[in-house]
Amino acid sequence: MKQKAFSPVEGLGTMVVDSALNLLLFSPSCRKLNVEKLEGLPGRDKRRTCLFGVRVDPFREGIERWGKAADSLMFARMGKPMKLYLRIAKIGSKEIPSKGMQVPVEKEIVEEMKETAEGARRREIPILVRI
Repeated sequence: MKQKAFSPVEGLGTMVVDSALNLLLFSPSCRKLNVEKLEGLPGRDKRRTCLFGVRVDPFREGIERWGKAADSLMFARMGKPMKLYLRIAKIGSKEIPSKGMQVPVEKEIVEEMKETAEGARRREIPILVRI
């Protein structure tokens, strides 16, 4: 007998969340495969909503492919002095003209986010480049 997946609220589906997804692109031997696999993920199963965080600077081409495949697309950026901004580019495949807005987050939280990201880059990228 096939077992049904557990859902605490029937009909809601699953949200898949990942941050710093572009780290997968730093491995030269796995880059193409990772772009292709993740490009197909958002549309494959309509019961899943995917929320990915990426940095758009490195490997822009692969990340743009992910953005085109996504149902919805948001961009976050860090402004000066230590301000976080969010812009929604599309929702449900409908383009949203938006300049974005500042996210009301305390300076200490933004500093912690930046420190965590910088630490991960220093530790993880050198390892991934060798794979």
